[in-house]
Amino acid sequence: SFNSNTVKKILNTITFGLFFKDNVDVDITSSDALSGVAKTEYYKSTSILTELEVEGTKSFTTYNNSFSITAADKEKFVIYVKVTDLAGNVTYFGSDGATFDTVAPTISVTDGKSYCVAVEVTVSDDNLTTVTLDNKEVTLTDGKFTISPKSGVQTIVATDKAGNITTTAITVNEEHIWDDGVVTTKPTTTTEGVKTYTCTVCGATKTEAIAKLAPTIVEGEGGEFTQGSENGLTFKSDAALSDLVSVLVDGKVIGTDKYTTAEGSTIVTLKAEYLKTLSVGKHTFDIKSLLGTASTYFVIEPKEEEKPNPDDTNKPDDTNKPDDTNKPGDTNKPADTNKPTDTTPPKTGDTNTTLWLTLLIISALALTLSTTLKSRKKKLIKRKNQTPNNK
Repeated sequence: SFNSNTVKKILNTITFGLFFKDNVDVDITSSDALSGVAKTEYYKSTSILTELEVEGTKSFTTYNNSFSITAADKEKFVIYVKVTDLAGNVTYFGSDGATFDTVAPTISVTDGKSYCVAVEVTVSDDNLTTVTLDNKEVTLTDGKFTISPKSGVQTIVATDKAGNITTTAITVNEEHIWDDGVVTTKPTTTTEGVKTYTCTVCGATKTEAIAKLAPTIVEGEGGEFTQGSENGLTFKSDAALSDLVSVLVDGKVIGTDKYTTAEGSTIVTLKAEYLKTLSVGKHTFDIKSLLGTASTYFVIEPKEEEKPNPDDTNKPDDTNKPDDTNKPGDTNKPADTNKPTDTTPPKTGDTNTTLWLTLLIISALALTLSTTLKSRKKKLIKRKNQTPNNK
């Protein structure tokens, strides 16, 4: 409520110097020692008025009993009073200007939380009066001050002109304790990744870059070039073309006249003219970039007419085949009527061999016939002895 010290008769000295956080009760008491008070009136203004403005106001309200003004944050007001005595004399009074402030100061750190390293604290309030840390007043710079690490709890108290108070207690440790981190952005061959670490004490975060991936061949591995072809071989690395350093075949850097390049990511095409100069077989191929080397291989194939027939590779040379005329006993083979007649007389060695073979066959047949006859004779004698005498 207003007291006598806040009521002024000289109206031009009124300022907004009062602050309230709760409803304000207004109780007006007026007196006149000579004739007595005929009427007391009041007017609630939201701004400071001049004497002429007060005297010209037609909105005074007759005061009968005390009244209350409901607190509304940031609302300002001045109570002007008009007292008329029984003789008709009029006197004007005014209170100091008042401002409602219903919101307590805000402190940027969280009550009960632990922090690491030095902590910068921001205190905000339109009508802030004092800020203390462990009961010692601190000075703010642009509304901020720093709390250094210290063992135990540290308490911040902020107070405004309306009497609103905010208290916050925190702990500040010497350093962060980081977790193992998680990959929040995966690296590629063209962009770095990001790994994020979180402090297990205060929840603060930090990040570190993950190196780009080493390039690889994504298209063209094991390509084949046939000698005589007019089409080159194309390979694709997932590295950026801007990172290209050189192209190697069989471990040796080749000139840029032997291949072409294109975007997407790095596309290298070996020219057919160059491939024709390489030997048949397997060759290594490398695309060297700033971040590493992508490696693969390709194969040079011979021309179609130069390729050996797989069916002939295992056959012995016909010149090593034995003469069919020397095969014994091949009497069923049809005569080759297309072959010219061989009028050359047989060699003596060949004739002797044939004669001995013929005698051997005849001897074997004679032995077989003799054995068969003896067997049949024995059977006939046996049957004869078994026949009963009919005489």
